[in-house]
Amino acid sequence: MIITVIAELIISGRWVAFYFRTGIPLFRKSFHYNGQPAISPDILSGECTGGGITVPLIFHSIGPNEIAFREKFFSLHLFSYTPVMHGVIRVGDEQRQISVTGYANWSPLVFSAIFIYMDVSFYVHDVGYFPLLFLFVFWIVLYLIQFARFSKVFRILERTHSQDSWNIRI
Repeated sequence: MIITVIAELIISGRWVAFYFRTGIPLFRKSFHYNGQPAISPDILSGECTGGGITVPLIFHSIGPNEIAFREKFFSLHLFSYTPVMHGVIRVGDEQRQISVTGYANWSPLVFSAIFIYMDVSFYVHDVGYFPLLFLFVFWIVLYLIQFARFSKVFRILERTHSQDSWNIRI
């Protein structure tokens, strides 16, 4: 488990493109655009500062038409939690489509597998179903938080680059 956490921190912190392009997709939305999209990691970072209790999202270009994003590792906030997703924004010139995809992080998956693999009968006989129920609810809450954050990134991109917004501006 510790090796997975360290490996993921290093790979994610160094913005390794392979890591941000692959994984189990948990969030995927796209829309068509007109004109020439001007998507900048700096502008997106400014619009997704976190605000309130959430950790800011940070963005980094990993290719000519791809911007990876994840939550900032170390940030002083009242509510801090384990990041469970990382994402990538892709601009497809052929389809004239911008997509936002969120992939599951490795660490929470490994932790859950180890937790469930441990003798489940121990939990049922000695402490009941509470630990398993708690883990299940905990992951659902974390994924809902991430889903809301990824939806915000998608809405920002859609608002500034969708066909409808371009038609309104003309």
